[in-house]
Amino acid sequence: MNENNSNDLQTIITQVIEEMKSEQGDKFDINRINLAEMERRTGMTRAQLRRLKKNDFQITPHALTGRKADTTIISGYTGVIDDLLKKGVSNSEVILERIQEQGFQGSLTTVKRYIQSHKYLIPPKRQTVAPQGNRGRRYSSDAGESYQMDWGFVNVDTGDGTSYKVACFAMICHHCGERYIEFFPNAKQENLYAVYETTERKFWKELAKCNQEEFVKSGTEGKCIEARELIIALPESFTGYQPDRLLQLFTNHFKQNYGTECIAALHHNKRKTNYHIHLIFAERKLLDEPIIKIASRNMFYDENGKHVRTKKEILGEDGEIREGCSIVKKGEVYEKKLFTAKEERFKSNSFLDEVKHSYTDLINIYVQDESQKLQVFERGSVYLATKKIGKNNPKAQEIEADNQKRREWNRAVDMALISGVPEPKIMEVKRKEITEPIRESIARRGNRPRLFSRIVTVAVEALEFLIASVLFKKPREVPEQTSVAQTERTEAEHQEHIAENSMAAVKVTKDEKSEPEQPKMTRLASKYSKLFKVNKELEEQNSAIQKKQKQLSAKKKELSEVKGWFKGRKKKELQKEIDELKSQIRDMKDYLPRIVQKIGYRSVQDFFKDFKASQTEYSQYRIAIEKWKKETGKDPVAHGIRAKLAEKKQEIQNEQKNKQHTRSQNKDRGAR
Repeated sequence: MNENNSNDLQTIITQVIEEMKSEQGDKFDINRINLAEMERRTGMTRAQLRRLKKNDFQITPHALTGRKADTTIISGYTGVIDDLLKKGVSNSEVILERIQEQGFQGSLTTVKRYIQSHKYLIPPKRQTVAPQGNRGRRYSSDAGESYQMDWGFVNVDTGDGTSYKVACFAMICHHCGERYIEFFPNAKQENLYAVYETTERKFWKELAKCNQEEFVKSGTEGKCIEARELIIALPESFTGYQPDRLLQLFTNHFKQNYGTECIAALHHNKRKTNYHIHLIFAERKLLDEPIIKIASRNMFYDENGKHVRTKKEILGEDGEIREGCSIVKKGEVYEKKLFTAKEERFKSNSFLDEVKHSYTDLINIYVQDESQKLQVFERGSVYLATKKIGKNNPKAQEIEADNQKRREWNRAVDMALISGVPEPKIMEVKRKEITEPIRESIARRGNRPRLFSRIVTVAVEALEFLIASVLFKKPREVPEQTSVAQTERTEAEHQEHIAENSMAAVKVTKDEKSEPEQPKMTRLASKYSKLFKVNKELEEQNSAIQKKQKQLSAKKKELSEVKGWFKGRKKKELQKEIDELKSQIRDMKDYLPRIVQKIGYRSVQDFFKDFKASQTEYSQYRIAIEKWKKETGKDPVAHGIRAKLAEKKQEIQNEQKNKQHTRSQNKDRGAR
């Protein structure tokens, strides 16, 4: 009890006793005083008053009053705090964070009280004195421990008598004294737009601790991986969206798909040419219930954290515990698990491909300009991936020229696939004419973009020659004079043709005792009708492109034959026609992937994978149906949603006819 408080309380008690004595007069007896009345008047408890009554209501100081405990909750951490205070670190939150890493469980208030009572350890602030040499010692710390930084403003003379202010960022290392200075138009940190995390910061500290412990146990060389990072490049048009909401959307998208915690930041590079997201995600998840293991006996650990059986194994020659070794006493926690094991799929290439497709689809939802929509090509794809061009990129023209050549190859690939060139043949051309020449060129001459353009041009010519050879082997088109019934064959006729000529066979189980079940159409087989129409549109577009290319070849030949000094006008006209044809052909080729994108496919290659599979399965289904019809002598019952709707419609129509028939019968009976 505080001395001042005890004096005040004694005064109150004495006053109350005097009042009761004056009220009762001669009848007053201090040994028989009414404690209930005293409780009401003093506000003290009955138990406190009983204790005071034994001492004639005189408050005496406690025997331990003024004494402090030998050890407190902060006792084991005073050395760390003292070192920090001597270095000039007096921020209570910083000190609390440092000693919490050592295992401190106390509060911030406890730390503040200790700092307040040990202010004498903090070195005094340096005084500004006249430059008369070094009068003191420079403040220093361990390497990478602390830096001092600040913004300032300086005037810049333009040379014409005017000046303007610029912001100056300065940073000095407290270990080596090295300075870093950079000038900016203003003091705003414009390159970092937003930061977002899906959980508390404490999660990442515990995760790092867990990963470090597991890394030590594994004995693996190298660096511990505490988390993994994705860098998501965004179109420059996304700068028009609100940064906070944009970052939150992309971060929550990852957490929703993979169920792991994330922390992310939205950045621009220094020149503001690359708008991107740094997304860090955890490979471990929090357990629903932490696993805590308590030692049933003393446990001994060596310098590497390995559990040993006896204490003798961790003792040195002097009989003392070796440095780095430790003992976990009986009843203490020797293992605490908060997280699951690392998910191995995060290390695989398939995961990266999945993430690429996922974020590409998400980006394309919010891209307003169709020309900026992104596309992901698989590893080992027949296509060439284009490069992203950031805003104000100094190499924008060079990258765009490179992309133009890549698009030219991709257009040729689309035409090759539609024309019937097998994918292995296209891949062979890509390997021999692009991949291998580029690898050899880089090894000999280094990275030279102009050589890449030449290589791709030759590759496109080689692929176009392959297309021409495949088309030449195909049967010639039926002349326009032939019957309309032959030229415009219906979809149903085409399907029957496939069924008759297919070599595939469908095994239908045959039971001699019971009637065989009608074959069912697969999902891909049911899509064949729709995919057939899209394929027909692709072929028509491809044929139109080939006609235009023939016209282009004819014009080029005509131009090469025009000679003489006075044929300049003719040459210009032909060159103009050639340029127009090239532009038309390019636009027509660009339309090919849009045909398949309308029904949800990313590329012509993806479309043909499904189309060929559906063609095969539909053919098998038709063969199986024909076999079933011969065995049963019945017509097949239609399946699918359309068939069910038609069946339902027929049922409704039959019901209506029956109702009308019933009404007419009733009328006839009434007339009789």
